[in-house]
Amino acid sequence: MGLLDRVRATVDDVWSLAGPSGRRVWVGGQRAHIQVRGTGPWFAEQLTNTLTAYEGVDWAEVTPALRRVVVAFDPEATTARDLVAVVANVEADGGVANVEADGGVAGGADGDRDAIDHPADREPLLAETVALGAEVVATGAGLAGRVSRILPLPGSA
Repeated sequence: MGLLDRVRATVDDVWSLAGPSGRRVWVGGQRAHIQVRGTGPWFAEQLTNTLTAYEGVDWAEVTPALRRVVVAFDPEATTARDLVAVVANVEADGGVANVEADGGVAGGADGDRDAIDHPADREPLLAETVALGAEVVATGAGLAGRVSRILPLPGSA
């Protein structure tokens, strides 16, 4: 497998992981940080044991504070997509598949909205970029209105 093939495989994996699962995943080299929906001791042990028994996985460790499992794996033996499927299966077996990744029950409003974001998460950066863009547009529109001295509409004053 050449360098270009590895890059394509990695891009395909990351692109597909960003899809409908709603699970945040970061893959870099031979490591993957996969968001998990359960972090209790039983779940962490079960997930670690299942992942380390999987072909191509060197080790795995659950980090409860970030709600992630870090997996060291051989990209030639397995893919990040396979690892995400293993995590989903363990979650389903452990009864945490219906829990949102931020700790709340799916569809509920009682989740931990102050959960720590992983440094590699793109969603917070995207949200802040959109907010900054909206602020720039609003500031530009306000300045244009002030500079052009457009008369206010009747009844708006």
